[in-house]
Amino acid sequence: MRVEFMAPHELKRGNDFRVTIEKGLHARECLGGSIALQESDLHEVQGRLPDGTPARVNLRVTRSTALILLKLLALDDRYRNVRGPEQAEHDRDEARVHASDIISISILNATVDIEAFREAFYNQFAGEAALGIGVTDHLRNYFREDTSPGMLLYEESLRSGALADRSTRAQLAAELQRAFRMMAGIAPSEAFSALRFAIDDICYIDQRRAQAEDLLRGLANAGVSVSSELAIQFFPGEVFGGAYDRGQVFQTSAYEEMQKLGEGERAILGGYWKMRSAVLLNDEESKLRFGQIMA
Repeated sequence: MRVEFMAPHELKRGNDFRVTIEKGLHARECLGGSIALQESDLHEVQGRLPDGTPARVNLRVTRSTALILLKLLALDDRYRNVRGPEQAEHDRDEARVHASDIISISILNATVDIEAFREAFYNQFAGEAALGIGVTDHLRNYFREDTSPGMLLYEESLRSGALADRSTRAQLAAELQRAFRMMAGIAPSEAFSALRFAIDDICYIDQRRAQAEDLLRGLANAGVSVSSELAIQFFPGEVFGGAYDRGQVFQTSAYEEMQKLGEGERAILGGYWKMRSAVLLNDEESKLRFGQIMA
């Protein structure tokens, strides 16, 4: 049996993927590892050793919300086949496994309390906004529609090794509908996605300076600091441009969109804005005109 240890990405050595534990023992760095440790609980396991001696030990088990975080990162890595064509078949198989695991974990928790599970999933990123944005992007890209890559991988997994007939096709269709319904329950809300991309638009200051200056004037009039979470509510309506589906409601008020968010979603966006707004804070022209709100 081979046991691989994983440790937080922040602890890795400077020039490779290893994390030193002690002499002769190392772990593999894992993006999201800090959250996996934080979002875990101790569970007692009892049994007997090979010689029959009773034994009892406490094991730290990662919560399902953090498992989905890790699985989404692994799914994206394998689906994009970053290791090259020679690993394409293996990576595709691994991607199917990760997609199936994500859906299975989601379904198990959704049957208990989908809203509580969804809020816990977003809350875990409160201190790591950049990672939260990346993971929620993966969740949206792979499971946004019933034809998104994650759903297609899950369908491939269900079809593999199964003989197709009328009953199995009906069962497959029903399972795919159930899976998509559950994934839609934890996917980023439209309000979250709209504000997430609005933050990027505002901070492309060279291409969107007019929008950025509209925001800065509004913040100056209200006396709101540029880097505060409250600044998001002053975004001009122009940042919500783009294509809309039939029947979709046009977003025009950042304040109204913010009110639709859960606590976890707000925390991620607030942290992401604080990080991205450094572009505005470091812009010389903006500092000259709006220095009073640049603190």
